[in-house]
Amino acid sequence: MNTFRRYEASGVPNYWLFDHHESELHTSDGTAEVNYTLPTEEMSVKYRGYYTAFTKDQISRTGDGYRYYSKRVLCTPTSVNDYCGYESLDLTNSMLYEYVAIGQYERDTQRVGDASSETMRYFLFGSDSAASEMLTSGSFTYETGIVTSHPDFDRVGSSSGFQGTGTLSVDFAAATLQATIPVKTATSIGGEPFDEDTFKLTGVITSKIRVTGDIVNADGKYAGKFVGGFYGPNGSQLGVVLRLVDASAPSRPHLIGFLVAKRK
Repeated sequence: MNTFRRYEASGVPNYWLFDHHESELHTSDGTAEVNYTLPTEEMSVKYRGYYTAFTKDQISRTGDGYRYYSKRVLCTPTSVNDYCGYESLDLTNSMLYEYVAIGQYERDTQRVGDASSETMRYFLFGSDSAASEMLTSGSFTYETGIVTSHPDFDRVGSSSGFQGTGTLSVDFAAATLQATIPVKTATSIGGEPFDEDTFKLTGVITSKIRVTGDIVNADGKYAGKFVGGFYGPNGSQLGVVLRLVDASAPSRPHLIGFLVAKRK
């Protein structure tokens, strides 16, 4: 079991998220309320947003491979559309590290395409590394895992998207990072064959603890951005959320996902 630990030197937690059907990156740096309950090994994140489709006490179903639940409640009794959301995650998830975690939620009533499709979001949160403690020289290798939605099927669940593991190289002197990670779909859907691909990431370190950069697949059909940061002591862990878009069909659902990494 992985236990999420707050790195108190890091200050206020933060998170970013990408939406499956919106072009913008949603940011809430320093405004999310993150709470950790040690006895139940659960993490909850409170965020603020405009969700007309949610009922006051909607509980979404458990996600495959994520084992989480979510509850939406009105921020104020008099508000009609201003919702505060609470996302709670079981921290036995294998993709959770000590200082950084990834969550997922769906906006169930916003259907697109077939009846199984849903609007999905991944979000990233954790305990930031302290900028004053970050490394300023040397190159290091990080063990990396990546998960995305499926490019051809607008469905949620880890089995319908790309997954892969590999390594990511970080050069702290040059303030750069790069990785080439082979990925494949975990399950064939609708009689279609398994898909295999490669994601290449190149990025830069900003403000010592933030990262941003570009991501592209092997044939260049899908390209996009990633954003995230370092977490834990001395940047020992890294997390990003990412989005890729098919330039030839920009209106189709975006391929979104996350990457988490731990220094060897």
